Amino acid sequence: MPLTITVPASFFKAQPNSDTSTFLTWYTGSSENEGRSHRVRFLLPVALYRPGQTAPETPPKDYLTYLRGLSRQGATLADEKKITVDGHSATLMTGTAEHDLDGSIGCPQIGGSPDAGGDCFGWGPAAVARIAVIDVSGRTLVSWAGINTGASDESAFFAEFEAMLQSIKFR
Repeated sequence: MPLTITVPASFFKAQPNSDTSTFLTWYTGSSENEGRSHRVRFLLPVALYRPGQTAPETPPKDYLTYLRGLSRQGATLADEKKITVDGHSATLMTGTAEHDLDGSIGCPQIGGSPDAGGDCFGWGPAAVARIAVIDVSGRTLVSWAGINTGASDESAFFAEFEAMLQSIKFR
């Protein structure tokens, strides 16, 4: 899904760490799992792992209802609001989880692993994320800003993320 976006120099270099047809990400540090970390991701989920499942599945048509349902599996969702991103309807919320829900947000490709190795993404107790579910012409684009739990700059980082969302132009 081609798009242009303004990246806040206060957190990231201009070029993403990864840019494929289904996944775009920036993160601080020399590796995304290094110490104090800020992460912004854009994902067209190709597959996902429901909590407790070992086989991937196609993301449901009503992805937002599915995501909200993760609260029954230990996710905590808060601060939900409706926004628009380049004229497209979106829902923004903050989420974390009491235990790892690896792969529950989604995977950028079929055959990804649900573990925390980076193939697929989900919430866990080590990080909090501000997540946007954007409906772009019948396709779900999921974007989130993740930061280590307890980071002192969480509010500023999430504000920068929301500004990034408002800068998006779909091509």
